[in-house]
Amino acid sequence: MFYFLIAGISLFVNSLLILSTNLNIYPELYFFPWLVLKGLVPYKDFFDHHGFLLYYILAPLTTDSSFYKFQLFNIFVESFKLIIILLILKRTTSKVGYGIGAFLSVLVGFFIVENNFWYDELITVVLLFTYFLLTTSKSKFLYLSVGILIAIASMIKPNTAILILPIYFLYKDYYLIYSFMLSWIIVLILFLINDMFMQFFYSVIGFNSYLFKSYHPIGFSEPIFIAFSFILFMFTLFYIIKSKQREITYLSFIFVISSIFFFGTAIVREHYVPLMTFLLILISQAINTKLVFFRTLFIIFIILFGIDASYEVIKHPTYLNNNRIPWQSDSRIIPITKAINKLKLENKIIYAFTNYSQIYMLINQLPPTYFPYKFPLIENYIPMYENQVIKDLKESNVNIAVVYKPDMEKMEYNNLKQIYNYIKKNFIKFGDFNDYELYVKQKNNYFL
Repeated sequence: MFYFLIAGISLFVNSLLILSTNLNIYPELYFFPWLVLKGLVPYKDFFDHHGFLLYYILAPLTTDSSFYKFQLFNIFVESFKLIIILLILKRTTSKVGYGIGAFLSVLVGFFIVENNFWYDELITVVLLFTYFLLTTSKSKFLYLSVGILIAIASMIKPNTAILILPIYFLYKDYYLIYSFMLSWIIVLILFLINDMFMQFFYSVIGFNSYLFKSYHPIGFSEPIFIAFSFILFMFTLFYIIKSKQREITYLSFIFVISSIFFFGTAIVREHYVPLMTFLLILISQAINTKLVFFRTLFIIFIILFGIDASYEVIKHPTYLNNNRIPWQSDSRIIPITKAINKLKLENKIIYAFTNYSQIYMLINQLPPTYFPYKFPLIENYIPMYENQVIKDLKESNVNIAVVYKPDMEKMEYNNLKQIYNYIKKNFIKFGDFNDYELYVKQKNNYFL
């Protein structure tokens, strides 16, 4: 009864927090799945440096321009993630640890995620299921399944592949390596057949390696939260050394440490999701220590951590709803799409010089370039980037161009003067819609 009660309250509060806050979906996770739905192939037909698998999972959700399906899917993912956490806690800790873990997972989980839909949410679910199998399953196919699951996670976010090594060293079962490698061999053969093998390595391996050396943004600076997290982590290290449940504590430690590698190049809050998820599980397990002084001090810091998380969660929904405009529901693109639809032209071929890629979705047109989305420093990694975009625009006979003016004030777009100059030189400004400029090829052939 205790476990069901805590689980019910946790799921209710978790759903309440999700529904109380606007959902923010980053462009890659609705635009690229839409491209896949339209028949385009990642790496081959459009540039991307993330894993490919998630786009195929999300593609059916992009048929609804209101993104209602995404909202339902987000609630399902968050709820399923919490259910797996609770099942893990029930299996690996005491009732006290279960209650603390449930409480912190809801509060810290919401504070970290802030209802942002990103790759790390999905890989965390896959990794939690992997952890759950390793701590509960006795199947002879266990390690075969775990290898496949880690391969699936790495097909969503490639750097999660690092997890296969410490898990193999812990369990010493070759089926982990065999199933992981076989999964990727099958995928790479399919890449080769579909003429995307080299582009995959150039985009995913090459570009991510370049970003790792050159791009290190920090988008999460909560000193109190980070300080408490670090202190509690140090407590768990002491617990691991003293613990007699070595397999479970080592496994938790492996997932925590491996999650650090999932950050890649950017220290942003979305990348904290796997790390904090498994750290909270480890904290919930460490509360079982028999050392009275250690446990008392540990609980004090957990309470302080919980108070800080509660404070952040209480203020966040109101702040986000009042100050954040979700990417997918930015109303500033509506006037420009209406203007494009009113243009009297049989073959409208539009180029959107912006990362608000839903313009293509709203007018139901595939982008006319291999680079429909501007990634950080891509112009440095691909020296002929602008020339290639301009070449694509010419070959596609683009006759309408949209420029998002606030982007022109950003450094990453200021570096793209060739594209902007090409538009201004070869197109005529036909309309100005607050934040957008509309350019056409020949003014006298268009009517609003």
